[in-house]
Formats: sequence, structure tokens, C-alpha cells
Amino acid sequence: MCKKRKPFDPGKPSEFKNKHHLFPTSRYLELKNKPDNIVMVPYNEHALYHALFTNRNPYECLDYLVSTFWGGRIGYLKDFLRVYEERKKNGKET
Repeated sequence: MCKKRKPFDPGKPSEFKNKHHLFPTSRYLELKNKPDNIVMVPYNEHALYHALFTNRNPYECLDYLVSTFWGGRIGYLKDFLRVYEERKKNGKET
């Protein structure tokens, strides 16, 4: 028997999680069952992610953000990565 999905509500955090493939298996079939390619994400956020990024891989998502929303400015991304790595190195939450 199939599980019936709850209606989508973007304003409500979801207790349900589902698999998200970092590299879409429709384009990267060889990565379908690779654990490094799968993360568990909240159901509602997963739906929003695909509404914005469709079937893009992580590199294409970043390129889309930089070119579409950030006006080609990659300094924000560089700053984020630097701070993220520092926090990770110091054992702090991100």
C-alpha cells in the first residue's frame, strides 16, 4: 500500500524527511545508490528546493545563485566558505 502524502505547506516545518540526491539520478545514474550523493532533508524544504533549482547539480545551483541573484558577485560565497570552514575546524555549529 502506498503512503498518502500530506499537503504541501511551505510555512510549516515538516517532520517528514525524504531523500535528496545531490547529483540528480536522472542525469547521473551511476550515483543513484552512492551514500555520498544522498542527504535526508525536510519534505517541505525539498519541494521548495526543486521549485527553485529544478534538476540542477550543486555546481549549477551555485552558478544560478551567483548569476541570477548575486549579480555575479562571488565574494559572498568566498566569505561564507571561509567562515564555514573556520567554524567546522573549531567544532562550532554552522
